[in-house]
Amino acid sequence: MKRLFWQIPVVVILIFAGYLFWVLLQGTSTDFKPLQKAPVEVLHEKQVDTIRDSVLSFISWNAGYGGLGAESDFFFDTGALLSRGHMVH
Repeated sequence: MKRLFWQIPVVVILIFAGYLFWVLLQGTSTDFKPLQKAPVEVLHEKQVDTIRDSVLSFISWNAGYGGLGAESDFFFDTGALLSRGHMVH
């Protein structure tokens, strides 16, 4: 019985080590090594328009909690992890 007690963990560790060795061996042997310089074929010539002296305007609406009414309780407002006496999950 003692022999079986220590053999099971040893077998599990050996199987895991064998799997790890196999993964590393396969990953090394099938490693993708691209060319340093690859030829590129231009399909369409495209003109690039540059934007100069343009005015950009952005608007950001922070309406994430806009739907909460006065009776709503958000737990970050109070700093506690409880909302109306219940634990927040």
